[in-house]
Amino acid sequence: MDTGALIGAILGGATPVGANTASDYVGQWRAITEDNRECRVNLMESRAPNAPATAQTVGCSGDLFWVTRWSLRGTELVLSDAFGNKQIKLRPTALNRLDGDVTMWR
Repeated sequence: MDTGALIGAILGGATPVGANTASDYVGQWRAITEDNRECRVNLMESRAPNAPATAQTVGCSGDLFWVTRWSLRGTELVLSDAFGNKQIKLRPTALNRLDGDVTMWR
């Protein structure tokens, strides 16, 4: 049970609660790109210890086109290119929804 969500609900807080482990983000996501096009983003687990978690995009343009890796930095999900350069930063805003430089949901 997420005690933060429970306390927020009891106290009437409007802050959405997001996933808090990398495994919560693994899987297929739909995204809206900067130019308002929908595409798919698949976040996969790391294949080996200390290896980056990988991402695959289908039909994406703009900064999402270059995404091949992802990681969690605090509460932010960071999508990066093959060289580790940050492309997209997202924060959980609702269950199965991420907002930031783009919007992703499932």
